Amino acid sequence: MARRKLTPEEKQKLLEEKINNENSILEVFSSMPCFAGIDKCKLSLQDFSVERVEIKNLKQDSSCNLKTSIDGKIRSLDIKSDFFGKITISFDTSDFKTPYCSIELIHGGLNFETVGIEGIKNRLAKAIDFIKNNYGIIITYSTALFLEIELAYTIAFDKTPNLQLRSFLHKCLSAGNPPNFGNEKSKKNNYDYPILSCKISTDELTVTYDKIEKAKRKRQIRREGSKLENINVQRFELVLKKNKIEKLLGTNSLDLLNDAQLIGIKTSFNNKCVHKVN
Repeated sequence: MARRKLTPEEKQKLLEEKINNENSILEVFSSMPCFAGIDKCKLSLQDFSVERVEIKNLKQDSSCNLKTSIDGKIRSLDIKSDFFGKITISFDTSDFKTPYCSIELIHGGLNFETVGIEGIKNRLAKAIDFIKNNYGIIITYSTALFLEIELAYTIAFDKTPNLQLRSFLHKCLSAGNPPNFGNEKSKKNNYDYPILSCKISTDELTVTYDKIEKAKRKRQIRREGSKLENINVQRFELVLKKNKIEKLLGTNSLDLLNDAQLIGIKTSFNNKCVHKVN
């Protein structure tokens, strides 16, 4: 189906949003050219309970998938949101299954900034409130455990770094593991790789990509005439699964972790890279 043509007013509003986004990106890098933190993460909520308050018919809401029993109790629920991410709740006990509640937390919007442990706690609290206020689902839990965490390193350049430099940076941040150039899906124009990735193990993955280009593809900033013509932003992501998190940090509990431990992971990877180079 063809897209409806935008009215002049809608086009102007969209343009203003893109310009505001460009200003926001410039502001992020106004005080420092690089920073590190958590981007996306997935948590398991322990000892959880769910109470449903009927505020609307969730089965008619396209953002969620609700299944209930004959007596109206929740059997399973999936909610996707641009505001917080995604939550999945299941009370299925068939075939020895265990009820669970997992939530994937994202930054939303431009997603250039990252946060520390306290930032993740705030995201989680806001997500729980959002689900309660917008879906009538009240969730309580005892603690949250990391199932997956994306540690992101964001670096701004005055121009796009060439493939050799991006490959070197990726290797340095990947504990000396080079990107996989055999991945033809990431190849562009037979000479460049806009996305560099390396699967170190089943519990560990690294990715480097161009954040400005991604924002353009998502139509968050202007393709041409942008205020960001003289800036390029590269995002490196270290994706760790539950077992690797526990091995590196000693725990995957949100309540027991702190920012110093996350910084320790970065230092450890850098030391491994120097060792391999030497």
